[in-house]
Amino acid sequence: MKPNRAFTLVELLLAMAVAALVLAGSVGVLIYTARGYRREDLQMVRSRVAQQILARLDDDIAHVVGWLRLTPEALAAVGYSGSVRDFLLEPRRAAHILNAYTVGRVPPDFSELLPYEERWRFLGGRFFLDSPRCRYLELDPRPGYDIFPAFAMSATFLVRKPADDPSTVYLPMALGRGVVPPETVVWAFVRKTQGALAAGTVLRWSASQGAVDFTREARLLGDVRLRDQWLHVTQPGGQKGSEVFEVLLEAELEALPERSLPFESPPFRTRRTMTAGL
Repeated sequence: MKPNRAFTLVELLLAMAVAALVLAGSVGVLIYTARGYRREDLQMVRSRVAQQILARLDDDIAHVVGWLRLTPEALAAVGYSGSVRDFLLEPRRAAHILNAYTVGRVPPDFSELLPYEERWRFLGGRFFLDSPRCRYLELDPRPGYDIFPAFAMSATFLVRKPADDPSTVYLPMALGRGVVPPETVVWAFVRKTQGALAAGTVLRWSASQGAVDFTREARLLGDVRLRDQWLHVTQPGGQKGSEVFEVLLEAELEALPERSLPFESPPFRTRRTMTAGL
């Protein structure tokens, strides 16, 4: 009977190396799988947060009505430290479109979309649209097209601060849900870190609910574009008239990278177009 032969040191080291390789491979597979699940979870969280924001925005924009009355308290709650006057008196760029429509031109009827920006002035304790300083953005229309969007945009408008490279985009609204006067609501889409507000934060403030941060679970970079179309109609006899044609809000949310995670966070972007209830 042959005695049992013991493993040599080389054999033990080789076995340990093979076992270590197998264990490392198994751990790698587990880490990769776990990161995959975390990516999917993060994507689901971002999708849920984005849909909550867009659903609330959609509901708000559907109820805009009346004349917006801003207060310093409302602006401070969404991170704006200036006065109401400073907030309102800068131009609102690319916020409006004049739809110049001529009836009876055959063929076809003529319609021209003319985007413009508005400016306001402060006079006698009230704010007025400064029509001479409003300007068209892409081309100068033919004589006779006046810019006067005050009625269309008295309930909601877009303000970028600063206008050239905004760190925050504000969307104030007057919401009429059976209350008189309409309730003031202010949205803030924080694109760059501003004081205590991190980049990617989306805030909604209302007098009844205070400030609500929709992005506690996942940071989202928000961008919004608000445009209205005024229908400027020229009748065959030359008579002109203007009325609100439509007010649209185009909102886009894009996820910011999560640098604290041990993996590259997946990209995310969603967009929705909404119609105001004017």
